[in-house]
Parts: sequence; C-alpha cells; structure tokens
Amino acid sequence: MDEELLGEFLVESNENMAAIEQQLMSLEAASEDTELLDAIFRTVHTVKGSCGFIGLTKLEKVAHAGENVLGKMRSTRYPASPEIVSMLLECADAIQVILDELQANRQEPDVDHSALIRRLNAAERLIGSGGAGAPVDDEAPAGRVVAAAEPAEVQQEIVQSSTDEGDWLDDFEVIRGALDGAGLSTPQAVLQAGFNVLKEVPGIAAPQALKLLGVAKKFAALATGAQPDPSPDKPEGVAPETGESAEVPSGKPPVSEETAAPAKSVATEKPAVVAKKAGVQETPPETAQAGKAAETIRVDVAVLDELMNQVGELVLTRNRLLQVVSRAGGGMRHAMQVQDAAEVMKSLVPLSRDINHITESLQDRLLKTRMQPISTIWGTVPRIVRDMGRQLNKKINVQMEGQETELDRTILAALKDPLTHIIRNSCDHGIELPSERMQNGKPDTGTLTLTAAQEAGSILIVIRDDGAGIDAARVKAKAVDMGVLTQDAADAMSDAAALQLIFHAGLSTAKQVSNISGRGVGMDVVKNAIEKAGGSVEIHSVPGNGTTLRIRIPLTMAIISAMLVSAGSQMFAIPQMSVQELLAADAGSEHWCAIAGQRFFRLRGQLLPVVRLTDSLGMPAVDDAGGSIVVVHAGNRRIGLLVDDIIGSEELVVKPLGMHFRDVPVFGGCSILGDGSVVPILECNGVVQSLKLSAEAELAQDEAGLDGGRVDSEEMQHTLVFRGLNQLYAIPMMLVERLESLPPGSIERSGGREVLQYRGDVIPVLRWNRILGGEVVQTEEDCCLIIADNGKRMCLHVDEVEDILQTPLRIEMKSSEDMFLGTTVIHEQSTEVIDVFELLRLADPEWFTSGGNAHEEGRRTILFAEDAPFFRTMLIPVLESMAYEVWYARDGQEACEILDRQVPDVVLTDIEMPRMNGYELAEWISGQPRLADVPVIAISSAPPDAYDVEHRRHFHTVLSKMDRQGLSECLGRLHGHESVECNPPQVFERPVLVGGRPS
Repeated sequence: MDEELLGEFLVESNENMAAIEQQLMSLEAASEDTELLDAIFRTVHTVKGSCGFIGLTKLEKVAHAGENVLGKMRSTRYPASPEIVSMLLECADAIQVILDELQANRQEPDVDHSALIRRLNAAERLIGSGGAGAPVDDEAPAGRVVAAAEPAEVQQEIVQSSTDEGDWLDDFEVIRGALDGAGLSTPQAVLQAGFNVLKEVPGIAAPQALKLLGVAKKFAALATGAQPDPSPDKPEGVAPETGESAEVPSGKPPVSEETAAPAKSVATEKPAVVAKKAGVQETPPETAQAGKAAETIRVDVAVLDELMNQVGELVLTRNRLLQVVSRAGGGMRHAMQVQDAAEVMKSLVPLSRDINHITESLQDRLLKTRMQPISTIWGTVPRIVRDMGRQLNKKINVQMEGQETELDRTILAALKDPLTHIIRNSCDHGIELPSERMQNGKPDTGTLTLTAAQEAGSILIVIRDDGAGIDAARVKAKAVDMGVLTQDAADAMSDAAALQLIFHAGLSTAKQVSNISGRGVGMDVVKNAIEKAGGSVEIHSVPGNGTTLRIRIPLTMAIISAMLVSAGSQMFAIPQMSVQELLAADAGSEHWCAIAGQRFFRLRGQLLPVVRLTDSLGMPAVDDAGGSIVVVHAGNRRIGLLVDDIIGSEELVVKPLGMHFRDVPVFGGCSILGDGSVVPILECNGVVQSLKLSAEAELAQDEAGLDGGRVDSEEMQHTLVFRGLNQLYAIPMMLVERLESLPPGSIERSGGREVLQYRGDVIPVLRWNRILGGEVVQTEEDCCLIIADNGKRMCLHVDEVEDILQTPLRIEMKSSEDMFLGTTVIHEQSTEVIDVFELLRLADPEWFTSGGNAHEEGRRTILFAEDAPFFRTMLIPVLESMAYEVWYARDGQEACEILDRQVPDVVLTDIEMPRMNGYELAEWISGQPRLADVPVIAISSAPPDAYDVEHRRHFHTVLSKMDRQGLSECLGRLHGHESVECNPPQVFERPVLVGGRPS
C-alpha cells in the first residue's frame, strides 16, 4: 500500500468526516433539508470512491451501504426519521473506527460489519418501496453476478456521479484540460502515471488526483468487461460480506427501538476493534509511521510565515552576537583596552534585549501552533446527549458557549474522557425524567450548559445542569457507611465540603447503579485525570436546582510561569496559576497556632493550614526559624507552604519526569534553569492531598470560616500596596497583569518619552515619583507594575511593593485630585487609593476611545445600580468607554425611582444591596409592562454559578464584577455591535508574582 497515497486519503477523509455527525443530527431536526442531505451524501460518496482505488475493501463496503441509503433518500425525498439517523450515525462511527485504525496501524481493523450492512441494505430497500415494505429479491445466492449494463450507460452514470453537484471533481473541464496538456487523456494513461505524477500536474491538487485515479480505474474496468460497483440507485439485494439475505417484515421499518437495535446500539461508544490474530506482534513494524500520523496537526500558513520571520530576525541577531564575541576574543589576545571592553559590554546590552524579545515572540507563536479550540472535543457532546436522551427517555437540550476558547492539544486530549464522563453523569443522574420535572414545576426539557473562558492565564470550564442536584446529607451518610468519615466529622462538615466527597473512590449517591454512569462512581478517576493535566475541579450543587462542576486548567503545559523557592538545600518551582499570595512568617509571630498537632497561620481572621515544604517531601528536618509562606490553592482548598526563601519568578520549559518518579503525586515535572541545574516542579494538588488534617483540625478550620468559601463583603478587593516618596498608595489588582523586577537600562527613551519593550510590544512608562513631582530614586532593579486593559499595556515604575492583600477598600475621605479615589486605612496607616483609569488616561489619552461601532450608532443609556462607591467609581468609566450614557443608583429602591421616570436601554445591577437588592429589583422590573424589553444584567463579587436557577430567572445573565470582557461581549450581543476588546478578569484568582519583598 502506497504510504503517501494512504496519507493523503486519510487527511481528506478525516476532514470530510469531521462534520458528518453534527450534520446528521441537524438533518434529524430538519428532515427535509435537501442541501444538508446532499452534503452528507457527498461526504460518504467521496470516502467510498477514494478507498475503492486504494483497496480498502471493508471501508468501501460500509461506506457503500451508507451511500445507498442516502442516495435513495435523495431520489425519493424520504424524510430523515430518528431511526434512520441513528443507523447512519452507526455507519459514520464504523467508518471512523476504520479510519482511526488505518491512521494507527496502516491496515483495516478485524471488525465484522455485516450486521450493520444488512440493516442498511434493508433500510435502503424499504425507502425505495415508499415505506410499504415492497417485496425484495432475497432469494438470490450470495456473490451472484449482476448482468453488466451497457457500457455507454454505465460510463454516463460514472461521469455523472463524478461531476454532478461537485460530488467528485470541482471544475471538471479545467481538470480535463490540465490532463490533456500533460498527455494524460485516457484512463490507462492516468493509471500508469500514478498518484505522484498526477498531483504534480498544474491545476490538480492531491485530493483531486486521488479521485481521478478512482474514476480512471472504473473506466478501465469497463474497457475489460469487468463489473463496476453498483450505483447508489441500483444496489444489490445482498450485502457483499454475507451469504444471507436481509429480511424486511412487510409494513414495518427495518429499524425500531423494539425490534432492530436495543438501547445500547445508540450509545456513543464506537465499535471496539477485535484483537489481532495469534502470532501477530502487539506492536507492528509500522509503529513509527503510526506515531507520525497521530502527531500531525494543521497549522495556518500565516503562523508559519510569522515563525520564519522571527527565525530570520534571530539569525541576524546571532550574527551580531558572533561579531561582538569575535571582537571580544580578539581583544583578549591583544590586551583589550578598558574603553574597548566597555564598548563591547555596552553593545551586549541591546543584543541580549533583542534576543530576549525574539525568543519571547517565537515562544508565543510556537505555542499558537499547538493551540486548538475546545470545540474539537465538544463536537461530540450533542451526539452523546442525543443518544443518552433516547436511551433514557429524557428530553435534554445542550447549550455551549466559548467554543472558540483555545487550549494546548495535549491538554485537550487529556480532558476528553473526563468531560465525557461528567456529561454522561449529568444526563443519567442529574437531569430528571420529563414527568418528574413537570411535577416539580420545571419545563419537561432539561438543559445542559457548557461554558469555557480564559481567566488569568488559565481556562475555566463550567458544566452546569438544571437537574435534581445532589443531596449533601446523603453524601455524608454514604461516606459514614463507607468509613470515609466518622459521624461526628460528618455532622460538623459543611454541605460545600461534603459535596467534594463525590470525588472519593467508590462513593456514589445513585439509588440504582446503571451501566451508563453513577454520579460519584468513577468521579475519582475524573478528578485524577484533570489534576494530572495540571488542573483542578470542584463541584457545587443545590438540591432541586442542579449541579455545577468548575474545571480550571492551564492554557498549556509546555511552558509555564513559575515561582522559584528554596527549601533545605534544594530549589523548587511552583506553578504561578496555583499561587495566591506570599507572606512573611517569623517563627515568633503571634499569628501562629497549633490545633490537634497541625500548624495554622491566622490570616485576616481565618486559619490557614501550613506545612513546611521539606516535611511534606520527606526531606531532612531543618531548624524552625520561620521563612516565607507561599499560599497555594488546589480545587476548593488552600494551604501555606513554608519555604526558606523566595527566589523569584521565571518561565520554565516543562520536562517529563523519569519513570521512577511518575507515580509521585507531589511532582508534576521538572525543568532546567539557565545555569544548567534541574529544578522539580511541584504539583499543588498532590501536595494538598498529602496534607491530612485531623477531624478536630478540620472542624477548627471550618469554624474559623476558611472553607466558608465566600468573601463576606462586596467591597473586599485584591489590592497591591506600594511605597512612593515615603507614602503608601493602593492600587486594585484588577488590571495589574504582572509585577516585574527589571535590570537598569531596560527602560528606554523614544519619541520624547520613556518606553519599555515588553513581550513583543513597546509600551509607555510612567514613573510614580515623577507624577507626584518628586525625584526618581536609583536602585539596583526597577520595580514595575504592568497594567493591562482594553487590549493595551502600560508600565508603572514604583519604589517598592509593600504588600498584596485582600482588604475592604472603604473610602474614608474623598480626594479632590483626579488621580485618587480617596483615602483608606491599610495596616493602620492612611493609604491613598489610585484611580487606575485616570492613570491609564495619563499614559495614553486615547486609551478609552475604542468604542467600536457603538459610537456611530449613538450613545445608549444604561442604569447602573451599585451601593459600593468603589465599584461605582471603577465601573462607570468602563461603561462610558463602551459609549454608554450612565445613570447610577445607590441601591435597588433608588433605581426604581429612576425607572419610574425614564426607561434605559439596559439595567446593570449589583446583587447584594441595602433596602432593595438585585433580585427584588429584577422582579419589580419584570412586573412593569413598559420595562418588559429592558434586559437586566446582574454583577457580583461571588462566582456567577453560586446563584441558583430560581434567583437567576429574572436576569438576562449573571457576571463577575471583574469580568470586563464578559460584560463587553454581553452588551455587544444585546445591541448588535462588536464588543470592545478587553482583558479577562484579573482579580480574585490571579496568581501574583511579587518583585519586592513580602510583608
């Protein structure tokens, strides 16, 4: 078998088959859509025709049987019933199984498809008879030869099937002209030329060359008197693989849930490949080819062009570096003067900066080549839900948002099975039967919602159903029965913590175990798979209102940002996405306490369990002299890792561990630093799991409120405090993308102002001391805050970072200066709170003028109800930048008074407010006929999925207060214009890298 020919066939066939599953389900919903039916027919027809030339007989027979059914549906305009669609989906599955085996092992699998082919043939005869069960000649013996048709008729049929409606060849006349020009005007000449010659003919691409060979083979067969394949409208009555006829009872369809296929036949699993015959090696010689095929991926030409440009820049920079090194080497041999040495060193600074810039650009573009949209694994979800709905007699609707969100293809592959298991669980044990839903006042159709969005360098995937939910009391009772918990521990455990026990091996709340799923059975495997990919998963549920699973996963595992720390004599790396904050921890601090043998650190009124990193890794004990605490989170838990020193941040290339360390849960990989030393990368999920809290310690922690889960004040803000001219200043972390410690000389001057080359961009620099009218203090390193918003960045140079903390930003005294929101108290000191948006305007007066098409359409009005002055001050400029005229109210009651007088285009409301909260405001609006068309958007500091269906029913949507991108997209969809490009939310869950000292 020609490897290149097979490779081209597999690429084309996989592309053609990629959309057929969704097309078939769309055909089921629109059963008389002839264009869609034509597209499906062409796909199967192309696969069958191409594989016939290569000699893939099994694939050809399956595809041919499916093609016959589709062809008969086209000619008779037979509507697509659910039974027919189910059978065609099975046919598509069988084709895909064969393609996958060809991709892996370069040979067709040992699978018997005769039963499926018989059913397809029977369905094709039934469709041809108009559904009345017309007699079929089933008495003909197997392998009978059908009388050959007249050559002219068959030739006409082949030509029509090759050209009509684009089934075989696009631009047939152009291709025929190209063949004539190449001296290949006969079928024999085409066959003798072969694939390699044909694909080089100008105007003929590889897929067309493959199809041409198939057509030429049929013409050559006619010339020798051989029988070609039967046409779609003239099928044989017997499947070629079987010696028995297919019997169709008169008046009954060939496929029904009662007679033809049990419920299992519509399950989502594809047929298993039968084991190889005895004596065949498990790993065939073609393994190398199979691996090569499995690892191929398509890359946009534009991305490759960018990579080539970057490589060209790198070559030029390398040449400059070699010249400098050559000069330095010559100087060494001839006693280089001090002045010459200074010039060499001076020229090395821009060279190193250019190399750094080009390397970062190359890294970003190479990562893009590995990124794929999450739709590549979500594409099977509608099929899974459809089949399970039919099997379970449930009505389930699927909604998907954020399908364009991109992830590393390795992570996508690791997520496929866990997501499938979660979805099957939701369908089986989450969503109720239609009768049960209607009894509970719900619509008979359940809804399964999948959303994906990028947040703070990671991807958040949310899977939510509106089903029965999970009873935490039953989870606790089951855990006690299994011996996982004592009764006392179960009684003291919160419902939120109890739900996480679902991930314990073997724990299930299902009343009846089915062969489909059981919420809890296998969920430990789901959790382990997600954590192995560097992610975390947590579950929330409200009985009667549904269940939500939140999966947080890194964008890529190839290169990560990490915090380097030292413990004992070893250096370790902690992934940045797991780091919440850094703390100084003197051994004699009054914040330390011990409960049941476990050390805790009292942090802002909450107990944080702390473990010395060397102890958790079984390293030799060290003197307890304090150090620094790195607060890390994993799932719904967080702990403090006590380390000797925090070295700094660095981007690391992740290398896999050796086979002896692969089962060690506390390590996720390793990397090599610039000095050649190897640094292990900690797996925070494994470290958290290794911390075994006693029941007494768990209870004390719960009572202290650490696992209560939610900030009790809407005004709690992640805040960075820095020092300038001996005064403290605070800036909300919502727009701080990163903290950088830069070497002197990194900040340059261009166009009369200071700028910084940062990740491929040139961004403006503001020095805080100069803004205040003071002098800039020269230090060994420049401490800079990278602030990002609206797709732009700026750099704020400060003297020193004092702290990063969560604190209620209550403005005690308003400021008369535009640069400040006012004064608050932090660490018992007066601290000026900076207005970030005024700072951005100072950096670039045009920062907020990109309002998209909204400016052309005129200013729309938005009523903004928010009781916290801080959030009003922060969000009003954002709304104005989107070209909205903003009316604001201090609570729901004041908003009602405004709505009595005027009608805005949209209402944006906080949820927790005095006098009248957001729920009550939305309910009041829903009762006003003149406000019926006004959408109400809710914003909250709590996660949007923390609110149940009942509370959300009057809102158009619920968003995080920090989700500026989500707010922009939502308003853009409502008013029919493009959203303003914003950055993802950067606040509560952003891992922070501190360039200064922690306090």
